[in-house]
Amino acid sequence: MRWMIVVCALAGLAAMQDTAQQIHKQGKLEFPNGCAVDLDEGQVGFGGSAGVDGDGVNVVFLDDGVHESPLRANGDFKSSDFWFEGGKKRFLHPQHGTRFSSGAIAAEGFVACAKAVYVNRAIRIDKLSASAQICVHTSEGRYASIRITDYNPQTTRLHLTYTTWEK
Repeated sequence: MRWMIVVCALAGLAAMQDTAQQIHKQGKLEFPNGCAVDLDEGQVGFGGSAGVDGDGVNVVFLDDGVHESPLRANGDFKSSDFWFEGGKKRFLHPQHGTRFSSGAIAAEGFVACAKAVYVNRAIRIDKLSASAQICVHTSEGRYASIRITDYNPQTTRLHLTYTTWEK
């Protein structure tokens, strides 16, 4: 009887490992008001030519083509998932088909994000708790999780950690 329990437990463990979702990208991002973020590639930027922002912090200014504005008002570039609006009220605005979970998700990880309910509208982040997880369905069809780790009101810079899973 004990051997049967052990065999069943090992078979269950093997099945769980087979369904574990692989991480595509993860890390930390820092960006100012108006910047856009691509969670599929872990990039922050605007559009247009390469450079460094006014505070001397490296920001990837992606060149999306000759018709891209060097600095759009909403920090848009072709593969970006959302742009950040800083100030007293802070929002993440989805773009290019990206959607956010309808609220902060209590459970963690890929399964929680895969089961989340998504909306195609901006999400207000200044009222969220420090540990709040926001799930994202990216413009490239991946699930991602973000956590806001810090916001500096003087510089309007947002800091977050993210994990984006493979499709």
